[in-house]
Amino acid sequence: MISFKLDEKTLRLLNESENQMLRYIYRHGKEICDMNVSEFAKISSCAPSSVVRFCKKIGYSGFAELKYALKSGIENNNQTEKITQTLSCQNILSDISTNIRGTANLLESEDIYKIAELLNSDIPVYLYFPGGITDNLVRYL
Repeated sequence: MISFKLDEKTLRLLNESENQMLRYIYRHGKEICDMNVSEFAKISSCAPSSVVRFCKKIGYSGFAELKYALKSGIENNNQTEKITQTLSCQNILSDISTNIRGTANLLESEDIYKIAELLNSDIPVYLYFPGGITDNLVRYL
């Protein structure tokens, strides 16, 4: 199933045929990625212009953008599942300890002391994602 979320206001504005299109998208999102607007309109028992109006109503410029969003959502779900499978508590702890040891070798003791003070303070700390320890922490969080 596709993770395709709309707010309540948008859902209330949809008519019955648009609700049918939305239900079909939820159930058959992967199939829609390979369809053109005419094929989807035929399955939905409406005109291609109705499909385009529906797409605009739910926040997309047209059917092509809807398909792109669906495809991106499917790929992101697959990637999330793969990451979840490879991340275990033991793997996370191992990666973090390896990265801490490597980072500690690059820092002087004065730098480590300053970092510890910063982490114990009330100052907000922002994690950066490009790699190393923050990569593992951000993926975990």
